[in-house]
Amino acid sequence: MSAQGDQIKSVLGISALVSFYGIASLAVVFLGPSIGLTYVWEIVIIALLLLTWPFAILINHWRKRRAAKREAAQAVAQETGGAQPAPVKGGGAPKRIHEELARGAEEAVQWLRSTRLAGAKSGDALYALPWYIVAGPSSSGKTSLVLSSGLDFHALPSQRRAEMKIVRPTHHCDWRVTDSAVLLDTAGRYQGDGPARDEWVALTETVKKHRNHRALDGFLVAVNAARILQSSETEIEQQSKTLRARLDETMQLARVRFPVYLVFTNMDALSGFEEFFKDRKDAAEVWGATIPLNKSANAHALFDSEFDQLYESLVRRRLLRLGISVTPATQLKIFDFPVRFSETRAKLGLFTSALFRPNPFSESPLLRGFYFTANITAGAPAVAPTGDGGERAPQAVGTGFFTGRFFKEVVLRDQNLAASFQASQKRPPRTGAVLLSLGIVLLCLLLFGAAVSFVTNRKLVAEATERGARMDEITRADFGKDVLKKDPTAVRVEIETLDSLRDELATLDAGPPLYMRFGLYSGNDVAPYLRNIFFEAVEERFKKPTVEALQTDLRNFADGRPSATITNTSTVGSDQPTAPSEEDILGRHYDLLKAYLMLSDGTRVEPTFLANTLRDYWKRTAPADTETLSLQDLDFYARQLVRDDAPHIRVDDRLVADARRKLTGYPPVNRF
Repeated sequence: MSAQGDQIKSVLGISALVSFYGIASLAVVFLGPSIGLTYVWEIVIIALLLLTWPFAILINHWRKRRAAKREAAQAVAQETGGAQPAPVKGGGAPKRIHEELARGAEEAVQWLRSTRLAGAKSGDALYALPWYIVAGPSSSGKTSLVLSSGLDFHALPSQRRAEMKIVRPTHHCDWRVTDSAVLLDTAGRYQGDGPARDEWVALTETVKKHRNHRALDGFLVAVNAARILQSSETEIEQQSKTLRARLDETMQLARVRFPVYLVFTNMDALSGFEEFFKDRKDAAEVWGATIPLNKSANAHALFDSEFDQLYESLVRRRLLRLGISVTPATQLKIFDFPVRFSETRAKLGLFTSALFRPNPFSESPLLRGFYFTANITAGAPAVAPTGDGGERAPQAVGTGFFTGRFFKEVVLRDQNLAASFQASQKRPPRTGAVLLSLGIVLLCLLLFGAAVSFVTNRKLVAEATERGARMDEITRADFGKDVLKKDPTAVRVEIETLDSLRDELATLDAGPPLYMRFGLYSGNDVAPYLRNIFFEAVEERFKKPTVEALQTDLRNFADGRPSATITNTSTVGSDQPTAPSEEDILGRHYDLLKAYLMLSDGTRVEPTFLANTLRDYWKRTAPADTETLSLQDLDFYARQLVRDDAPHIRVDDRLVADARRKLTGYPPVNRF
């Protein structure tokens, strides 16, 4: 499974774990009452259940590690279990090809394991050196490129050291082990369709079999520049598509992202090459462009700009080369060489663009850069082959141009690049891990909060229903009776029950605490039911007697014989009480009329004023030892009258008119 698949599998596993704990918590909440669990025990059980979550994650991690170790052990046993390697998958490739590829790979692997590279584990030797595939069409100079790298080659048991520098046609894959890397020099026919394509798949799977964790560290595409320059645009497109198909297959089978180096060989086919680079100091440099990693997504589109910089560099060097004493014919070739080089831009750019063009059906290769090389054999002029070349006679490797430092300072410098890509794929981004952790914690909090909210809301509904039912039972029992003649003990029970209901309503009006939210708060549904019971209870016990007494005092005042209790403001602080003044009488009855009108219209209600005005009337209907509770009920009742669902009295219009007529002598300044 790919790294993306592993991440998806991991996310699905965590989601399943979260779902399990969520369902288990809800099961405790819903099924708890049926087995006699109180809400406290439900919370305890849910908390204990959630505490097992970290242990479940650790156990799951431990199981995955054991499975990974078991798979690794099976892979090692499969590799070393017998002298004859097991054949790999490869479509329709002949069995003989399979065996030869497997034999070559086994020889290189066993040789590496026999060296000091193995260290403490034999498997470490396979990853101690980077592995590179060198691929390209036939006669593209792959072997010459490898042998002129300047690396120190080591002969495997089936190889002769004396022939290490001999260039001969590659039949399948030559395993070339150096002190710095393992280079797989592949046959040019692999870059075709049919059986050759199956052989390429078999080679890739062979490498993957031995280096399962990271099959490759890089990929070198060697292309004969002379052949491309002689090809039409259609032929260039076709050749690049074939190479891209092999490259895509390698990335898919290797399951690792690696850098790709595009090398244009046989640049000595350009007229004036040898004369321009006769100075070996220039030939020892790297001729090409390395694309920065932060621009890799659009690397193929940078070919033209990078090529222009290389051309300008040649123009500057041309002035130095022309200063050397040479024949006129040589000077002409030196002068024309930058021009000849610039003429290759169109076709080489087309090839590069077609090879690395983004494909919506596969991951784009990582173009690390494009480079130019040549290999000149003394007495053998550069020729652009037109076919596969057939069987060519072995020959000594020629003089390499721009290859030594290319391998040592470009390719090998990136040897850890594929490993870093792989590590970043296996290890989720830190930001993603943090967000995932926060998401899990948040989900746990939401689940726990929802469970707590459900339990506490259920308790709230039960308590509210119980208090409302008790008050409603008392109110119904007193229906049609004179509540003012009730037994004092029964009155005390009634007022205490009413105060308990008031306390519950006050809690609901204050709004839900955080632990009762999470979309489960039931207070807004229960409050209207309780408030209606509260108003009915207040109606009989306090409101009716208060309104009747208030109307009586207003009527007596209108008839000229005031009976309301009046405080004489002129004698406040004096030891000798005196009769209230006319202004005190008018002021008192003005307040009574104002309170009377407030009881009829919620828009006029001033809760504090109303409660202070009705205090004397209100406490008459309750025993003295319940006065505090009664006045608390009055304060709450006054605040509730501003609600739309609060009941209001119907005033006596004639009484109001008579009282107002009597209050005409009350100074307007005192009314505000």
